[in-house]
Amino acid sequence: MKNTSFIAASLSLGFALVNSLSGATSIWRAESGVLPTAATPPWEFYSEPTSTVDLSPDFLRLETSPSFSRATYFQEYNALSIPTDLVIEARVRYVSGSSTTPARAAAGISFFTEKGIANWLWIGDDEIFVNSGARFQKGASAAVDTNDAFHDYRIEFHGTSIGSTFDVFYDGAFKLSGTLFMDDEDQQPELGWGDLAYEASGISEWQSFLPGFCRFVIQQLQIVLCIANAEKNNRYEE
Repeated sequence: MKNTSFIAASLSLGFALVNSLSGATSIWRAESGVLPTAATPPWEFYSEPTSTVDLSPDFLRLETSPSFSRATYFQEYNALSIPTDLVIEARVRYVSGSSTTPARAAAGISFFTEKGIANWLWIGDDEIFVNSGARFQKGASAAVDTNDAFHDYRIEFHGTSIGSTFDVFYDGAFKLSGTLFMDDEDQQPELGWGDLAYEASGISEWQSFLPGFCRFVIQQLQIVLCIANAEKNNRYEE
């Protein structure tokens, strides 16, 4: 009985860590039934000149039309604390779109990790890609399905300064890497998602956007489980 109680207590501690860290980050899920602007803390929303936002029980649908429109959810530096091992996760379906430049797409994730230091992950028509050295320079890309179903995108950062790298995973599989560079706009730290660029417009559907400390949480949970198993073994040996 003592063994069972100890393991249960350890599992509770592990999940408490997850909840605590999640509460400190700007997690949004469509299943919550609220728009990102009503999340805790809330995401700001930028729309110009026009956009359509529809929230269903399963996803948030963003539509920009005509060209040179934007529909961007973002959080600025005064609401952010970006760690060097930042992880961003999103579940997205690209529906349709067009772009006047190959370095942009109708759906994407932007990250200014420090003042003026940035890159983007773009989700286009059966392709994902990042920028390289400048915002209008297309970088590494990967051919993947983006429109037949929702897919999980995960970005793992290895630092926040210029030259730091990050890895992009698609449905759990590594697909490409990118590098943070000095952007031509002196932007304060900021995270954004949605239709980010005037040069591209279209329709995308989002089920979740989860920035935070996912790797740290997983490691802590594993440590708790290991302690529980070690204690269990020790009691059996006695």
